[in-house]
Amino acid sequence: MLAVHPLTPHRQEYMFTVEGEISPGSFDYGEKETMQLIVHKIVRDPRDNEPRTILTQEDLVPGENSEEYTIHAGYRRVLLGFLREVDMLGSGEVPVNEYSFRGRYIVKVLDSFVKELELHRKKPRSLTSPGVGTTSTAEEPHLFRSQVLNPILQRQLCGIYDNEPETVRRAVGASIEAAECFYLTLDPLHPDLARRMLKNLLYVWPVRLSLAFYSRQGTKASFDNTLINTSFLVQNRSKYPTDAWDKSMLYDFEVETIRKESLEDVYRLLIEASVSGGSLFRKYFL
Repeated sequence: MLAVHPLTPHRQEYMFTVEGEISPGSFDYGEKETMQLIVHKIVRDPRDNEPRTILTQEDLVPGENSEEYTIHAGYRRVLLGFLREVDMLGSGEVPVNEYSFRGRYIVKVLDSFVKELELHRKKPRSLTSPGVGTTSTAEEPHLFRSQVLNPILQRQLCGIYDNEPETVRRAVGASIEAAECFYLTLDPLHPDLARRMLKNLLYVWPVRLSLAFYSRQGTKASFDNTLINTSFLVQNRSKYPTDAWDKSMLYDFEVETIRKESLEDVYRLLIEASVSGGSLFRKYFL
């Protein structure tokens, strides 16, 4: 597994162009569906000794050479969400003092992901063995699973915020067996889990923030409201059994938060699919 520690000094190395956008379709994809990702190495002035980790993305200069990768469509939402979070930090839509740790973490995750893709591409595509001949080891693009992103997606699938170590430890467990069970039992990219993922992202407030403000401007007030609404969600969620994380049905208090944060476009399919989805939608949105 490629470790990513946000306190290690690091400057953004790559720029991304991700095919598509965040929409209800981001959670409705086929098992073998893929997407395109274009990566540019960032060009920096060698005389620039500026130690800042994160710059406004418009200030970064992409190199002439780019690499294009084909990966599973399930990675679209997390990549676009991370890029939106970095943009929000660089443009001052979120308070720098409170969000810079998260921003450094995301930049390192994204750069580590590119390095992982580079290493994966360099793997031999065939092996020659005496008496056997040449055996193809080429992998279909949709089968690739990231050692950088998948652990994050596994935690998001359970509504766990990455930057709270104690919460992660409690959820994952202390033993190797417990960690293996947590990280290796389910494939977070499987289409059957997409709606569960969407529901539990409500509890990962930076992700919810990026979903709410993917195509509109955020403010300090919206940032504060996101934190307040998260406390409301967590307080109400504690009244329900722990296996509620495994279901995609929305509760009334979750729908209320969706309405407050104008997330109905992203969550409409999930609202309508809930047990009382029709009445919930009419109650809150009509």
